[in-house]
Amino acid sequence: MRALEAGGPQAAAEAVLGVTNLMVVFSKPPRDLEATKDWYVRVLGMDEGPHPDFGVPVYNLMVIVAAIAIAVALGAFLQRTNFGRILRATAENRSMAEALGVDVRRVYSVVFTLGAALGTTAGALIVPTAAASLDMAIEFVVEAFAVVVIGGLGSMRGALVGALIVGLIRAYAIMLYPELEVLAIYFIVIAVLLLRPAGLFGRSLV
Repeated sequence: MRALEAGGPQAAAEAVLGVTNLMVVFSKPPRDLEATKDWYVRVLGMDEGPHPDFGVPVYNLMVIVAAIAIAVALGAFLQRTNFGRILRATAENRSMAEALGVDVRRVYSVVFTLGAALGTTAGALIVPTAAASLDMAIEFVVEAFAVVVIGGLGSMRGALVGALIVGLIRAYAIMLYPELEVLAIYFIVIAVLLLRPAGLFGRSLV
């Protein structure tokens, strides 16, 4: 923790990539969970059947509801609690927060724990809908990077908008031309970096 704290965001990013590569090296064949794949919500007007032509899995709806609830709770925590304000102030200007008496190490420890808890919750929600393996995080790391670049570093509103953009782009790409699923996301990331390097809701440091 102290080494990552001293190294800054670059060290944290390198650590994530290193751990991800280790997961790829030591990964085992994926295990598929079938328990949640047969329950669909049928769209009105479609034909009856266990697998309608157009339907939404019930579990996917549960994941969406859980994600919205977690996002609302996290936003309320950051915006309406004293510790949330301290956390945002520390992220904005660590030196000033430290000068005002904020225990920065404690803040960093709490943020790390909160991030680990959110990552664990996300993994637990995703595993029943996909094949579980040690290297399954690679795809989500790439998507998270795209979300941060598009939305803007340090902006929760930007993260929500970026996640919606990435999700919609992937859905349309899979429907229209599956081979462009990942490439389409990179096109949007490149366009945002060229036109608005700080992201849609990020603030330029210059």
